[in-house]
Amino acid sequence: MPDALVVVDGDDPGAVLLAAALRRHGWRLRHLDLRYGRPTLDGSGTEPVVVLDGIAVSADLVLNRTATSRLGLAPGNALARQLPATWWGRHLAAREEQGLLLACFDLWERTTRLYDPIATGDRRLLRAAVAAKLHAAGLPLGTPGGGDGKDSNDGDGDRDGRRGAAWVVDGVVVAAATQTAGQPWRATPLSPATEDTLRRTATVAGLRLGQLDLWQNRTGDAAATTVTGWQPVPGFRAVEQRTGIPVAALVVAALVGEPPAPAPPFLAADLAANVLRVSSQGLPG
Repeated sequence: MPDALVVVDGDDPGAVLLAAALRRHGWRLRHLDLRYGRPTLDGSGTEPVVVLDGIAVSADLVLNRTATSRLGLAPGNALARQLPATWWGRHLAAREEQGLLLACFDLWERTTRLYDPIATGDRRLLRAAVAAKLHAAGLPLGTPGGGDGKDSNDGDGDRDGRRGAAWVVDGVVVAAATQTAGQPWRATPLSPATEDTLRRTATVAGLRLGQLDLWQNRTGDAAATTVTGWQPVPGFRAVEQRTGIPVAALVVAALVGEPPAPAPPFLAADLAANVLRVSSQGLPG
């Protein structure tokens, strides 16, 4: 049975959905929440290993959903969970923690399958540099609504475009959805040209697993879809509620190379039957 490790640094419903989908595929799960524990490195053997709770971790798949950065400054949630009372003490402790995490992620990157948003998160902070690379590759990074970040209105009540989102795993678009102003989100098939654009954009941005934010104009070249941003740690829960697409299950299916595993049936009928039985028979004892 393969093993997976999910690393988070706070409440993360998206990580829960990914873990549940992995369990449905028969994977064993380990969960590391940096608020309550941290990994260590053991270099006493021939090869260094990551140790969690005194046990060496050798996972087949590691999903890092933390805000760890290589840019030098620790993220705010890393500062918040440190014990020292002074700011400089928390800063030093957070820097020490970030260095340890970076060493662990570097080891996992060389020894297992690591879906690591550190590089893509840092590139997102350095948006101008990534935009220049995308532009050089013929992939302009746009903004919704003609550059002002908002939907524009042409005066007749129709919006000039629609926004969308697509989810990518290792260069494969596993799902896509769009929303026209005033309408609910809906699953949307993509043309081969759009899929190729998204695949190339994800490659340039270093996005192995994540969400691409999209915009498509109604005027001009209707087939032109531009990427307006990317999210290396998509949330999934809100997306699934808005679109009805089981995005986390589709992402995991692409990760494990299998068809999506069916979700367990909702036990509302059994619960209602038990309530009626207890109501009619009374509580035991």
